[in-house]
Formats: sequence, structure tokens, C-alpha cells
Amino acid sequence: MVFKHSSVLVRKLEGVDLQLQHNKVKNLKIVSEILNGLLIQPGEKFSLYKLVGKPTIRRGFVNGLELSRGKMKGEIGGGLCQIANMLHWMILHTDMDVVERHHHSVDIFP
Repeated sequence: MVFKHSSVLVRKLEGVDLQLQHNKVKNLKIVSEILNGLLIQPGEKFSLYKLVGKPTIRRGFVNGLELSRGKMKGEIGGGLCQIANMLHWMILHTDMDVVERHHHSVDIFP
């Protein structure tokens, strides 16, 4: 481990089904297992979404919390943006360069 960061996984959100947040955590665990042990070599390009692939029910992803057009809703694979944001934050604290990032319409994660 070169760098470590933590992020709140479940928080109280008014009007949002708590189960969607717990399901988000399930989705994050799937992606964490894919990322575990990953080593990005100097000069290598890394794409989280190319590595993870499409989140589907068949692959174990569930209906998790997603932010879409400024609104919270349930979506298969919902919550993966949280790990993407965490990775982005961590990369900003290294010598690596970010060459592409897709933002939410509202930035709610650190």
C-alpha cells in the first residue's frame, strides 16, 4: 500500500431508501475485489471502467444508490462513482497524471 484514504460508505440522506446505500456497499465490494493487488506501471494508462466492465446483475451487482442529473435513484451498479472519486483523489496525491475524468452534475464526494 502506497497511499490510503477512507470514505463514508453509508450516510443518512433524507428521502433516500437506506437499502440503496447498503446495496451500494455490495457493489463497492465487488469492485474492490477486482482492484485488489492492481499495480499500475509507469507510463501505463488505467481506466477503472475498462477494468471493471459493465455492472450487471449476472456479475453480482445490485440496485445501488446513484446520482443522476442531480437526483438520487437506484441503478444496477449504483455507487461505483464513490470508488472512482476515491481513486481520483488518491491519484492526485501521486506523480501520476489524470488524462480523463467524468464528473457528476453535483460534486458530493470528497
